[in-house]
Amino acid sequence: MGMQRPGVLLIDDEPDQIRLVGEVAEAAGIDLLTCVSAEAALRAAGPRIDLILADVRLLQGPGGCAVRALCERYRPARLVVTAGRAEVGGVVEAIGHGARDYVDKPMTVACLRELLHQASLAAARRPLLTPAPVAGAGGDFCGMIGRSLVMQELFGLIARVAPRTRSALITGETGTGKELAARAMHAIGPRRSRGFVAVNCGAADGLSFAGAGAGPEGLEDDGEAAGRGDVFAVADRGTLFLDGVDALPLHAQACLLRVIETGELFTPGSVEPRRIDVYVLASTSHDLRRAIAAGRLRADLFLQLALIELHLPSLGERRDDIPRLGAAFARECAARLGRRVFGLTPEAGARLAGAEWPGNVRELRNVIERACLLADGDQITERDVARALPDRVRAAPSPDGRAVFDASPEELAEARERVERALASTGGNKAAAARLLGISRRALYRRLARLAARRVRADALASLGG
Repeated sequence: MGMQRPGVLLIDDEPDQIRLVGEVAEAAGIDLLTCVSAEAALRAAGPRIDLILADVRLLQGPGGCAVRALCERYRPARLVVTAGRAEVGGVVEAIGHGARDYVDKPMTVACLRELLHQASLAAARRPLLTPAPVAGAGGDFCGMIGRSLVMQELFGLIARVAPRTRSALITGETGTGKELAARAMHAIGPRRSRGFVAVNCGAADGLSFAGAGAGPEGLEDDGEAAGRGDVFAVADRGTLFLDGVDALPLHAQACLLRVIETGELFTPGSVEPRRIDVYVLASTSHDLRRAIAAGRLRADLFLQLALIELHLPSLGERRDDIPRLGAAFARECAARLGRRVFGLTPEAGARLAGAEWPGNVRELRNVIERACLLADGDQITERDVARALPDRVRAAPSPDGRAVFDASPEELAEARERVERALASTGGNKAAAARLLGISRRALYRRLARLAARRVRADALASLGG
Protein backbone atom coordinates (compact mmCIF):
# COMPACT_ATOMS: atom_id res chain seq x y z
CA MET A 1 0.00 0.00 0.00
CA GLY A 2 1.50 3.35 -1.01
CA MET A 3 1.61 6.65 0.81
CA GLN A 4 -1.67 8.52 1.05
CA ARG A 5 -2.06 11.75 -0.87
CA PRO A 6 -1.70 14.83 1.34
CA GLY A 7 -4.83 16.88 1.95
CA VAL A 8 -4.94 20.68 2.17
CA LEU A 9 -7.92 22.83 3.17
CA LEU A 10 -7.92 26.37 1.75
CA ILE A 11 -10.26 28.95 3.29
CA ASP A 12 -10.16 31.98 1.01
CA ASP A 13 -12.50 34.05 -1.15
CA GLU A 14 -9.96 35.69 -3.48
CA PRO A 15 -10.04 34.07 -6.94
CA ASP A 16 -6.37 34.73 -7.73
CA GLN A 17 -5.18 33.12 -4.49
CA ILE A 18 -7.53 30.15 -4.97
CA ARG A 19 -6.27 29.65 -8.52
CA LEU A 20 -2.61 29.90 -7.46
CA VAL A 21 -2.96 27.43 -4.60
CA GLY A 22 -4.92 25.08 -6.87
CA GLU A 23 -2.24 25.07 -9.56
CA VAL A 24 0.62 24.49 -7.12
CA ALA A 25 -1.33 21.78 -5.25
CA GLU A 26 -2.23 19.99 -8.48
CA ALA A 27 1.39 20.00 -9.63
CA ALA A 28 2.44 18.59 -6.24
CA GLY A 29 -0.15 15.79 -6.30
CA ILE A 30 -2.08 17.15 -3.32
CA ASP A 31 -5.83 16.90 -2.70
CA LEU A 32 -7.24 20.40 -2.23
CA LEU A 33 -10.55 21.32 -0.60
CA THR A 34 -11.55 24.97 -1.03
CA CYS A 35 -14.14 26.78 1.11
CA VAL A 36 -15.04 30.47 1.05
CA SER A 37 -15.86 30.73 4.77
CA ALA A 38 -14.96 29.13 8.09
CA GLU A 39 -18.59 27.99 8.45
CA ALA A 40 -18.42 26.09 5.15
CA ALA A 41 -15.11 24.53 6.18
CA LEU A 42 -16.61 23.22 9.41
CA ARG A 43 -19.40 21.53 7.42
CA ALA A 44 -17.09 20.16 4.74
CA ALA A 45 -16.64 16.43 4.13
CA GLY A 46 -13.53 16.06 2.02
CA PRO A 47 -10.16 14.32 2.09
CA ARG A 48 -8.08 13.83 5.22
CA ILE A 49 -6.59 17.26 5.98
CA ASP A 50 -2.90 17.76 6.85
CA LEU A 51 -2.69 21.55 6.41
CA ILE A 52 -5.21 24.39 6.68
CA LEU A 53 -4.48 27.69 4.92
CA ALA A 54 -6.99 30.29 6.06
CA ASP A 55 -7.37 34.00 5.32
CA VAL A 56 -7.40 35.63 8.75
CA ARG A 57 -10.32 37.88 7.72
CA LEU A 58 -12.55 34.81 7.42
CA LEU A 59 -11.70 33.57 10.91
CA GLN A 60 -12.46 36.66 12.93
CA GLY A 61 -15.16 36.31 15.55
CA PRO A 62 -15.78 36.55 19.27
CA GLY A 63 -13.22 34.65 21.32
CA GLY A 64 -11.49 33.09 18.33
CA CYS A 65 -14.27 30.48 18.12
CA ALA A 66 -13.70 29.78 14.40
CA VAL A 67 -9.98 29.16 14.93
CA ARG A 68 -10.55 26.79 17.83
CA ALA A 69 -13.36 24.97 16.02
CA LEU A 70 -11.20 24.43 12.92
CA CYS A 71 -8.30 23.14 15.02
CA GLU A 72 -10.63 20.67 16.74
CA ARG A 73 -12.49 19.63 13.56
CA TYR A 74 -9.29 18.84 11.61
CA ARG A 75 -6.96 17.75 14.40
CA PRO A 76 -3.98 17.21 14.04
CA ALA A 77 -3.78 19.36 10.89
CA ARG A 78 -1.57 22.45 11.08
CA LEU A 79 -3.47 25.76 10.78
CA VAL A 80 -1.59 28.56 9.03
CA VAL A 81 -3.29 31.93 8.60
CA THR A 82 -2.68 34.22 5.65
CA ALA A 83 -2.87 37.98 6.11
CA GLY A 84 -2.11 41.34 4.57
CA ARG A 85 0.12 43.89 6.28
CA ALA A 86 -2.83 45.71 7.87
CA GLU A 87 -4.16 42.58 9.57
CA VAL A 88 -1.50 42.00 12.22
CA GLY A 89 -4.01 42.23 15.07
CA GLY A 90 -6.08 39.43 13.62
CA VAL A 91 -2.98 37.28 13.18
CA VAL A 92 -1.95 37.72 16.82
CA GLU A 93 -5.47 36.79 17.96
CA ALA A 94 -5.57 33.70 15.68
CA ILE A 95 -2.20 32.44 16.94
CA GLY A 96 -3.38 32.97 20.49
CA HIS A 97 -6.33 30.66 19.82
CA GLY A 98 -4.46 27.83 18.13
CA ALA A 99 -3.09 28.85 14.71
CA ARG A 100 0.47 27.59 14.28
CA ASP A 101 1.94 30.23 11.96
CA TYR A 102 1.13 32.89 9.39
CA VAL A 103 2.29 33.94 5.92
CA ASP A 104 1.95 37.23 4.11
CA LYS A 105 -0.52 37.75 1.27
CA PRO A 106 -0.29 37.51 -1.62
CA MET A 107 1.42 34.14 -1.12
CA THR A 108 4.41 33.37 -3.35
CA VAL A 109 4.91 30.12 -5.24
CA ALA A 110 8.05 29.37 -3.24
CA CYS A 111 6.24 29.83 0.07
CA LEU A 112 3.36 27.65 -1.10
CA ARG A 113 5.67 24.89 -2.22
CA GLU A 114 7.34 24.84 1.19
CA LEU A 115 3.99 24.70 3.01
CA LEU A 116 2.74 21.91 0.74
CA HIS A 117 6.00 20.00 1.21
CA GLN A 118 5.39 20.11 4.97
CA ALA A 119 1.85 18.82 4.37
CA SER A 120 3.33 15.91 2.37
CA LEU A 121 5.64 15.06 5.27
CA ALA A 122 2.69 15.13 7.67
CA ALA A 123 0.73 12.80 5.37
CA ALA A 124 3.65 10.37 5.28
CA ARG A 125 3.72 10.24 9.09
CA ARG A 126 0.02 9.57 9.63
CA PRO A 127 -1.25 5.96 9.71
CA LEU A 128 -2.23 4.47 6.38
CA LEU A 129 -5.96 4.17 5.89
CA THR A 130 -7.83 1.72 3.71
CA PRO A 131 -9.80 3.69 1.11
CA ALA A 132 -13.54 3.59 1.76
CA PRO A 133 -15.52 1.58 -0.81
CA VAL A 134 -17.77 3.54 -3.14
CA ALA A 135 -20.83 1.69 -1.91
CA GLY A 136 -19.62 -1.20 0.15
CA ALA A 137 -21.36 -3.67 2.37
CA GLY A 138 -21.05 -1.29 5.28
CA GLY A 139 -23.38 1.15 3.58
CA ASP A 140 -21.12 4.23 3.80
CA PHE A 141 -20.51 6.33 0.71
CA CYS A 142 -18.31 9.45 0.72
CA GLY A 143 -19.56 10.59 4.13
CA MET A 144 -23.16 9.47 3.53
CA ILE A 145 -24.69 6.62 5.57
CA GLY A 146 -27.29 4.27 4.15
CA ARG A 147 -27.85 0.54 3.93
CA SER A 148 -31.48 0.87 2.80
CA LEU A 149 -32.30 -0.13 -0.76
CA VAL A 150 -33.26 3.40 -1.79
CA MET A 151 -29.91 4.81 -0.57
CA GLN A 152 -27.88 2.02 -2.16
CA GLU A 153 -29.60 2.82 -5.46
CA LEU A 154 -28.71 6.49 -5.01
CA PHE A 155 -25.06 5.65 -4.26
CA GLY A 156 -24.88 3.52 -7.38
CA LEU A 157 -26.33 6.30 -9.53
CA ILE A 158 -23.86 8.86 -8.15
CA ALA A 159 -20.96 6.48 -8.79
CA ARG A 160 -22.08 6.02 -12.41
CA VAL A 161 -22.72 9.65 -13.35
CA ALA A 162 -20.19 11.66 -11.29
CA PRO A 163 -17.15 10.89 -13.49
CA ARG A 164 -18.98 11.81 -16.69
CA THR A 165 -21.42 14.70 -16.20
CA ARG A 166 -20.71 18.44 -15.93
CA SER A 167 -24.04 19.41 -14.33
CA ALA A 168 -26.75 17.78 -12.26
CA LEU A 169 -29.89 18.61 -10.27
CA ILE A 170 -30.26 17.28 -6.71
CA THR A 171 -33.79 17.25 -5.32
CA GLY A 172 -35.30 16.30 -1.99
CA GLU A 173 -37.04 17.67 1.08
CA THR A 174 -35.28 20.10 3.40
CA GLY A 175 -32.74 18.35 5.60
CA THR A 176 -32.28 15.21 3.48
CA GLY A 177 -28.57 15.82 2.79
CA LYS A 178 -28.48 17.38 -0.66
CA GLU A 179 -25.14 19.10 -0.03
CA LEU A 180 -23.64 15.80 1.13
CA ALA A 181 -24.75 14.25 -2.17
CA ALA A 182 -23.13 17.14 -4.05
CA ARG A 183 -19.90 16.64 -2.12
CA ALA A 184 -20.02 12.94 -2.95
CA MET A 185 -20.38 13.83 -6.65
CA HIS A 186 -17.35 16.09 -6.31
CA ALA A 187 -15.31 13.56 -4.28
CA ILE A 188 -15.49 10.80 -6.90
CA GLY A 189 -15.55 13.05 -9.96
CA PRO A 190 -12.58 14.20 -12.05
CA ARG A 191 -12.32 17.49 -10.08
CA ARG A 192 -11.87 15.96 -6.63
CA SER A 193 -8.43 17.57 -6.28
CA ARG A 194 -9.88 21.00 -7.06
CA GLY A 195 -12.08 23.34 -5.04
CA PHE A 196 -15.69 22.75 -3.95
CA VAL A 197 -17.59 26.02 -3.56
CA ALA A 198 -21.05 25.94 -1.94
CA VAL A 199 -23.39 28.92 -2.38
CA ASN A 200 -26.75 29.56 -0.72
CA CYS A 201 -28.74 31.09 -3.56
CA GLY A 202 -31.27 32.57 -1.15
CA ALA A 203 -28.58 34.83 0.34
CA ALA A 204 -28.65 37.30 -2.54
CA ASP A 205 -26.24 39.73 -0.87
CA GLY A 206 -23.54 37.07 -0.83
CA LEU A 207 -23.72 36.36 -4.55
CA SER A 208 -22.08 37.98 -7.52
CA PHE A 209 -22.86 36.54 -10.91
CA ALA A 210 -20.67 38.83 -12.94
CA GLY A 211 -21.67 39.23 -16.54
CA ALA A 212 -25.33 38.50 -16.05
CA GLY A 213 -26.06 39.98 -19.46
CA ALA A 214 -25.70 38.05 -22.69
CA GLY A 215 -22.94 40.29 -24.00
CA PRO A 216 -21.09 43.61 -23.58
CA GLU A 217 -24.24 45.69 -24.01
CA GLY A 218 -25.85 43.86 -21.07
CA LEU A 219 -23.02 44.30 -18.61
CA GLU A 220 -23.40 46.16 -15.36
CA ASP A 221 -20.23 47.31 -13.59
CA ASP A 222 -20.63 46.13 -10.01
CA GLY A 223 -17.50 47.36 -8.26
CA GLU A 224 -18.40 45.70 -4.96
CA ALA A 225 -18.98 42.35 -6.66
CA ALA A 226 -15.74 42.61 -8.57
CA GLY A 227 -13.94 43.24 -5.29
CA ARG A 228 -15.48 40.16 -3.71
CA GLY A 229 -14.83 37.98 -6.73
CA ASP A 230 -17.80 36.44 -8.53
CA VAL A 231 -18.71 32.85 -7.70
CA PHE A 232 -17.73 31.55 -11.13
CA ALA A 233 -14.21 32.92 -10.78
CA VAL A 234 -13.90 31.46 -7.29
CA ALA A 235 -15.08 28.03 -8.49
CA ASP A 236 -13.17 28.05 -11.80
CA ARG A 237 -11.77 24.57 -12.61
CA GLY A 238 -13.61 23.16 -9.60
CA THR A 239 -17.17 22.39 -8.54
CA LEU A 240 -19.87 25.00 -7.86
CA PHE A 241 -22.80 23.85 -5.72
CA LEU A 242 -25.86 26.13 -5.91
CA ASP A 243 -28.18 25.37 -2.99
CA GLY A 244 -31.74 26.49 -3.74
CA VAL A 245 -31.13 27.28 -7.41
CA ASP A 246 -34.76 28.37 -7.89
CA ALA A 247 -34.03 31.39 -5.64
CA LEU A 248 -31.62 32.86 -8.20
CA PRO A 249 -32.79 36.01 -10.01
CA LEU A 250 -33.65 35.43 -13.67
CA HIS A 251 -30.65 37.42 -14.93
CA ALA A 252 -28.33 35.22 -12.86
CA GLN A 253 -30.05 32.12 -14.26
CA ALA A 254 -29.25 33.35 -17.77
CA CYS A 255 -25.60 33.77 -16.82
CA LEU A 256 -25.50 30.31 -15.24
CA LEU A 257 -27.02 28.72 -18.34
CA ARG A 258 -24.46 30.44 -20.58
CA VAL A 259 -21.55 29.19 -18.47
CA ILE A 260 -22.88 25.61 -18.49
CA GLU A 261 -23.56 25.58 -22.24
CA THR A 262 -20.58 27.54 -23.59
CA GLY A 263 -18.04 27.78 -20.79
CA GLU A 264 -17.94 31.55 -21.36
CA LEU A 265 -18.56 34.43 -18.99
CA PHE A 266 -18.66 38.17 -19.65
CA THR A 267 -17.11 39.97 -16.68
CA PRO A 268 -17.79 43.63 -15.77
CA GLY A 269 -15.95 46.04 -18.03
CA SER A 270 -14.85 43.34 -20.49
CA VAL A 271 -15.81 43.15 -24.16
CA GLU A 272 -14.45 39.63 -24.61
CA PRO A 273 -15.81 36.55 -22.82
CA ARG A 274 -13.67 34.79 -20.28
CA ARG A 275 -13.31 31.02 -20.39
CA ILE A 276 -14.77 29.39 -17.26
CA ASP A 277 -14.46 25.69 -16.50
CA VAL A 278 -16.97 24.88 -13.75
CA TYR A 279 -18.76 21.67 -12.78
CA VAL A 280 -22.24 22.90 -11.71
CA LEU A 281 -24.41 21.04 -9.20
CA ALA A 282 -27.73 22.60 -8.19
CA SER A 283 -30.26 21.62 -5.55
CA THR A 284 -33.83 22.46 -4.64
CA SER A 285 -36.45 21.47 -2.08
CA HIS A 286 -39.30 22.64 -4.32
CA ASP A 287 -41.16 21.48 -7.41
CA LEU A 288 -39.24 23.26 -10.17
CA ARG A 289 -41.98 22.65 -12.72
CA ARG A 290 -44.25 24.87 -10.64
CA ALA A 291 -41.47 27.47 -10.45
CA ILE A 292 -41.28 27.43 -14.26
CA ALA A 293 -45.05 27.84 -14.55
CA ALA A 294 -44.90 30.78 -12.13
CA GLY A 295 -42.12 32.44 -14.13
CA ARG A 296 -39.50 32.12 -11.37
CA LEU A 297 -37.27 29.65 -13.22
CA ARG A 298 -36.08 29.47 -16.81
CA ALA A 299 -37.28 26.31 -18.51
CA ASP A 300 -34.06 26.00 -20.54
CA LEU A 301 -31.96 26.10 -17.35
CA PHE A 302 -34.13 23.41 -15.77
CA LEU A 303 -33.78 21.17 -18.83
CA GLN A 304 -30.00 21.61 -18.80
CA LEU A 305 -29.66 20.79 -15.10
CA ALA A 306 -32.22 17.98 -15.08
CA LEU A 307 -30.35 15.89 -17.66
CA ILE A 308 -29.08 14.16 -14.52
CA GLU A 309 -31.43 14.27 -11.52
CA LEU A 310 -30.62 12.78 -8.11
CA HIS A 311 -33.46 12.51 -5.62
CA LEU A 312 -32.71 12.33 -1.90
CA PRO A 313 -35.35 10.26 -0.05
CA SER A 314 -36.96 11.55 3.11
CA LEU A 315 -35.90 9.94 6.37
CA GLY A 316 -39.31 8.30 6.58
CA GLU A 317 -38.53 6.44 3.35
CA ARG A 318 -35.34 4.93 4.79
CA ARG A 319 -36.19 3.97 8.38
CA ASP A 320 -33.74 1.04 8.29
CA ASP A 321 -30.96 3.65 8.32
CA ILE A 322 -32.18 5.64 11.33
CA PRO A 323 -30.51 3.65 14.17
CA ARG A 324 -27.18 3.62 12.33
CA LEU A 325 -27.42 7.32 11.52
CA GLY A 326 -28.28 8.03 15.16
CA ALA A 327 -25.27 6.04 16.40
CA ALA A 328 -22.93 7.85 14.01
CA PHE A 329 -24.31 11.26 15.05
CA ALA A 330 -23.98 10.28 18.72
CA ARG A 331 -20.27 9.53 18.33
CA GLU A 332 -19.72 12.71 16.32
CA CYS A 333 -21.56 14.92 18.83
CA ALA A 334 -19.84 13.28 21.80
CA ALA A 335 -16.42 14.00 20.32
CA ARG A 336 -17.35 17.62 19.64
CA LEU A 337 -19.02 18.20 23.01
CA GLY A 338 -16.45 16.34 25.07
CA ARG A 339 -18.95 13.69 26.29
CA ARG A 340 -18.17 10.00 26.85
CA VAL A 341 -21.05 8.67 24.76
CA PHE A 342 -20.35 5.77 22.40
CA GLY A 343 -23.68 5.07 20.73
CA LEU A 344 -27.34 4.13 21.28
CA THR A 345 -29.10 1.35 23.15
CA PRO A 346 -31.26 -0.92 20.92
CA GLU A 347 -34.43 0.55 22.47
CA ALA A 348 -33.23 4.08 21.72
CA GLY A 349 -32.61 3.11 18.09
CA ALA A 350 -36.06 1.58 17.85
CA ARG A 351 -37.67 4.69 19.36
CA LEU A 352 -35.91 6.87 16.79
CA ALA A 353 -36.90 4.55 13.93
CA GLY A 354 -40.56 4.79 14.96
CA ALA A 355 -40.70 8.58 15.11
CA GLU A 356 -41.87 10.99 12.43
CA TRP A 357 -39.10 13.23 11.01
CA PRO A 358 -40.48 16.28 9.19
CA GLY A 359 -37.00 17.85 9.30
CA ASN A 360 -35.35 14.66 8.04
CA VAL A 361 -31.66 13.91 8.71
CA ARG A 362 -30.95 17.44 9.95
CA GLU A 363 -33.67 17.12 12.58
CA LEU A 364 -32.41 13.68 13.62
CA ARG A 365 -28.93 15.13 14.12
CA ASN A 366 -30.34 17.92 16.31
CA VAL A 367 -32.30 15.44 18.44
CA ILE A 368 -29.20 13.27 18.90
CA GLU A 369 -27.19 16.30 19.98
CA ARG A 370 -29.80 17.14 22.63
CA ALA A 371 -29.88 13.51 23.76
CA CYS A 372 -26.09 13.45 23.94
CA LEU A 373 -26.15 16.47 26.25
CA LEU A 374 -28.85 14.86 28.44
CA ALA A 375 -27.35 11.36 28.59
CA ASP A 376 -26.17 10.18 32.02
CA GLY A 377 -24.32 7.06 30.87
CA ASP A 378 -22.02 6.09 28.01
CA GLN A 379 -24.94 5.26 25.70
CA ILE A 380 -28.02 7.24 24.69
CA THR A 381 -31.05 5.45 26.13
CA GLU A 382 -34.71 5.44 25.14
CA ARG A 383 -35.36 7.81 28.07
CA ASP A 384 -32.74 10.25 26.71
CA VAL A 385 -34.37 10.08 23.28
CA ALA A 386 -37.84 10.65 24.76
CA ARG A 387 -36.64 13.79 26.53
CA ALA A 388 -34.88 15.07 23.41
CA LEU A 389 -37.71 14.47 20.92
CA PRO A 390 -39.92 17.49 20.19
CA ASP A 391 -43.67 16.84 20.29
CA ARG A 392 -44.05 16.97 16.50
CA VAL A 393 -41.59 14.07 16.07
CA ARG A 394 -43.14 11.66 18.61
CA ALA A 395 -44.60 8.89 16.43
CA ALA A 396 -44.97 8.07 12.76
CA PRO A 397 -48.66 7.61 11.80
CA SER A 398 -49.86 4.81 9.58
CA PRO A 399 -52.32 5.53 6.72
CA ASP A 400 -55.33 4.88 8.98
CA GLY A 401 -54.08 7.37 11.56
CA ARG A 402 -52.65 4.92 14.11
CA ALA A 403 -49.00 4.90 15.14
CA VAL A 404 -46.84 2.35 13.33
CA PHE A 405 -46.31 0.32 16.47
CA ASP A 406 -50.04 0.10 17.24
CA ALA A 407 -50.77 -2.27 14.34
CA SER A 408 -51.26 -5.91 15.26
CA PRO A 409 -48.67 -8.54 14.27
CA GLU A 410 -51.26 -10.18 11.99
CA GLU A 411 -51.96 -6.91 10.16
CA LEU A 412 -48.27 -6.25 9.69
CA ALA A 413 -47.61 -9.80 8.48
CA GLU A 414 -50.41 -9.49 5.94
CA ALA A 415 -49.15 -6.10 4.70
CA ARG A 416 -45.61 -7.44 4.39
CA GLU A 417 -46.83 -10.49 2.47
CA ARG A 418 -48.74 -8.33 -0.02
CA VAL A 419 -45.71 -6.14 -0.67
CA GLU A 420 -43.35 -9.11 -0.97
CA ARG A 421 -45.70 -10.88 -3.43
CA ALA A 422 -45.92 -7.75 -5.57
CA LEU A 423 -42.13 -7.35 -5.63
CA ALA A 424 -41.60 -11.04 -6.38
CA SER A 425 -44.09 -11.04 -9.26
CA THR A 426 -42.40 -8.01 -10.87
CA GLY A 427 -38.84 -9.24 -10.38
CA GLY A 428 -38.09 -6.54 -7.83
CA ASN A 429 -39.25 -3.68 -10.08
CA LYS A 430 -40.63 -1.21 -7.53
CA ALA A 431 -42.47 0.97 -10.04
CA ALA A 432 -44.30 -2.08 -11.44
CA ALA A 433 -44.94 -3.43 -7.92
CA ALA A 434 -46.46 -0.10 -6.90
CA ARG A 435 -48.80 -0.19 -9.92
CA LEU A 436 -49.80 -3.75 -9.04
CA LEU A 437 -50.65 -2.64 -5.49
CA GLY A 438 -52.54 0.38 -6.80
CA ILE A 439 -50.28 2.91 -5.08
CA SER A 440 -47.55 5.34 -6.12
CA ARG A 441 -43.88 4.40 -5.99
CA ARG A 442 -43.36 6.94 -3.20
CA ALA A 443 -46.22 5.31 -1.25
CA LEU A 444 -44.55 1.92 -1.72
CA TYR A 445 -41.32 3.31 -0.25
CA ARG A 446 -43.29 4.65 2.70
CA ARG A 447 -44.95 1.27 3.24
CA LEU A 448 -41.59 -0.51 3.11
CA ALA A 449 -40.21 2.04 5.57
CA ARG A 450 -43.04 1.47 8.03
CA LEU A 451 -42.58 -2.29 7.89
CA ALA A 452 -38.84 -1.84 8.38
CA ALA A 453 -39.44 0.38 11.41
CA ARG A 454 -41.56 -2.33 13.03
CA ARG A 455 -38.89 -4.92 12.27
CA VAL A 456 -36.16 -2.71 13.79
CA ARG A 457 -38.18 -2.36 16.99
CA ALA A 458 -38.95 -6.10 17.15
CA ASP A 459 -35.29 -7.00 16.68
CA ALA A 460 -34.24 -4.51 19.36
CA LEU A 461 -36.76 -5.86 21.88
CA ALA A 462 -35.80 -9.44 21.06
CA SER A 463 -32.16 -8.66 21.82
CA LEU A 464 -33.26 -7.41 25.24
CA GLY A 465 -35.42 -10.46 25.86
CA GLY A 466 -38.60 -8.31 25.74
